[in-house]
Amino acid sequence: MSNIKSSWFYIIDKTFLNEVNIERDIYTSLFIWDFENDLVINLRENSKLDLYGFFCDIAPKNIIINQDFDNSKLNFKAIFINKNSDLNSNISSNISSNNSTSKINIIWVVKENKIWIDSNITIKKDYKNIEAHLDLENIFIWKNWSINSIPNLFVSSKDVKVSHSSKSHRLDETKLFYLKSRWLDEKNSIKIILESYFRKTFSCIEMFDKNVFENTFKEFVNLNVKEK
Repeated sequence: MSNIKSSWFYIIDKTFLNEVNIERDIYTSLFIWDFENDLVINLRENSKLDLYGFFCDIAPKNIIINQDFDNSKLNFKAIFINKNSDLNSNISSNISSNNSTSKINIIWVVKENKIWIDSNITIKKDYKNIEAHLDLENIFIWKNWSINSIPNLFVSSKDVKVSHSSKSHRLDETKLFYLKSRWLDEKNSIKIILESYFRKTFSCIEMFDKNVFENTFKEFVNLNVKEK
């Protein structure tokens, strides 16, 4: 078990333990990269966690975030890519505390493989002033794909503000047309659009660790994009 006792930016990779405690009154950022073991994260009282994940062909089977102490805040953003293999992952946020927030935003970039993702936020009974939002976006570039992606909310308390959404779409054809009209081929046009998703999700990572940002970005844009 790893205990986060100072407010800083940490990278969870193969060298990291698979259970993490965010100590009381700590505001920290974690970046999950090149990590495929199950991961459990526990938020203590008055803690705030900005959690980021970049997963390319490998991902933890389970990512579980427990908010068992009052005034805990979670903001989780992640991008999953299946370039060469199937992916199967479960993301769970469990809230049994007052005045707590859980916001999860997941983007899938889908190739010609299968993806299964179970994502859920569970709010236990009788806890007050809870805010929870779960949003999934599936982006298809290639033709052959299979995906099972459902956002689940399990709410047993009345004093809550919650929402969930899931949308699936191919890359914006209007944007593709615009870029190709500027003498870019389709392959580079697709990469530019994907780049905007990456930068929107991980812009703050560049401030913390520019090398990590650039290395993950190179892996992201090197998708072997092919023409239609």
